[in-house]
Amino acid sequence: MANVINLSILNNMPDGTYKTTVSNLTDGEIIHNDDVTFVGGVSQLPADTSALNDLITGIAVSNERPPLSFAPLLGSVVDDGVTPGPGTPISIDGNINIVAISASIMDQSFSDEIQAAQSFYREGGLAVTVYNRAVSGDRIANTLEDLPANLAEFAEQEDNTIFLYHGPGNNVSVSGPYPGGEDEINTGVRQLIADILGAGFYLAMSNITYRVPPGSNPTEPYNTSIIEPIIVELLPDWANNDGTAFIDMYQFYFDNQANIDPDGIHPDATLEKLTTEYFGLKVGEKTEQTNAPVVVMEDVVVQLGNNSVNRLPNWLNSSSKLIENRPSNIGEDNTLFGSISSDATLSSDQGRGNAGDTSESLTNDSLLTGYLYADDDSVKTIDVDFDLTVVDPLSTYTVSATASREATATDRITEVTVGGVTKTIDATAIPAEIISFTGVTAQELFDNGIVWNRQAGSTFSYLSGIRITKE
Repeated sequence: MANVINLSILNNMPDGTYKTTVSNLTDGEIIHNDDVTFVGGVSQLPADTSALNDLITGIAVSNERPPLSFAPLLGSVVDDGVTPGPGTPISIDGNINIVAISASIMDQSFSDEIQAAQSFYREGGLAVTVYNRAVSGDRIANTLEDLPANLAEFAEQEDNTIFLYHGPGNNVSVSGPYPGGEDEINTGVRQLIADILGAGFYLAMSNITYRVPPGSNPTEPYNTSIIEPIIVELLPDWANNDGTAFIDMYQFYFDNQANIDPDGIHPDATLEKLTTEYFGLKVGEKTEQTNAPVVVMEDVVVQLGNNSVNRLPNWLNSSSKLIENRPSNIGEDNTLFGSISSDATLSSDQGRGNAGDTSESLTNDSLLTGYLYADDDSVKTIDVDFDLTVVDPLSTYTVSATASREATATDRITEVTVGGVTKTIDATAIPAEIISFTGVTAQELFDNGIVWNRQAGSTFSYLSGIRITKE
């Protein structure tokens, strides 16, 4: 069977015969230069197998006029009769870098990079590392200015990196209504796509979000006249068959306009999170991942007191209110895998302890010597923010907690709530009490953490340590 180059890049072209040139952009070698007939928006281009190689990266099409289309060849060399069309998935081996670019909507939504990564895992099934490189206020010209540095940052990782771009909304705000700024948007977006794909990276692009009138210039005419035709032409895998954007942020924000800020443009906190989930879902539908990073965190003990004696190998504490992980036995490179923070007060030396116990558990002497405490009725929270390379949001965990205070009073009862269940600890008990919550989802930990407060009638509340174990 003959080999063909799939021209899905040109889907939705009007029927007709076009002068078509396929060139090797590395050295300029012309692979094919002849007429090609497109019927129903699709064609296949026969090619000499000896000329086909991994360096075929571009095509130019014209119809007796300057090039109509110039973009990386997103199709593939396949057996005759097989035509992968739009929707052919990205295939990435190993971890995936997600790089968010554009302006304020992306900056707001992807500023919490760990939460965004969790959204991609939960909604799209992808293990990713998120990098927020969006800048509030940027227009397309600013994004282009920043692009060389962003591309250089991920050099040598092209095969594992997907850039996310939300259309240039600030250009619409400043230059609209339509057709104001049309040429700048059209030229700039085409240049952005050419630069990212030409450097060997993946690019997933959405249209521009819906705006609640009369807050700003309408975005719909910019989408239908500029953004979506560009996606169809240059990024057909990210276009629907009807010519709309596959990542349809316009419709998504229209459907969630109750969560758009009073300015009619920007997302509130709820919609920020929904936005990352939506991107995770849509990118996940187009992406196949093999050899995803292994989840390595099976069991971690968290020492909450600021104690410098007999530190646990997976010890967490701080001299301030931010508690960072310093694992010596979690992960091969011993790097931080996340953070735990709390708004409670630290103490290091008034717990009862457990003499002689050096085990990596909640009975450890050093762990039971220190604690976090509160002496008011405010509700305290331990926020758990582990990285996805060590915690699986789809798994369940057992969360255990303990507290110890050298005292005889009976007014030191702590209420601890995890996953909607509340249990109590008497910090003066001998031996120290340990309470456990089973079947807790990682997402519950991410979203709500470990909530604790003093029981009504008690003077203080305490926590000395927690343990999180994958079930």
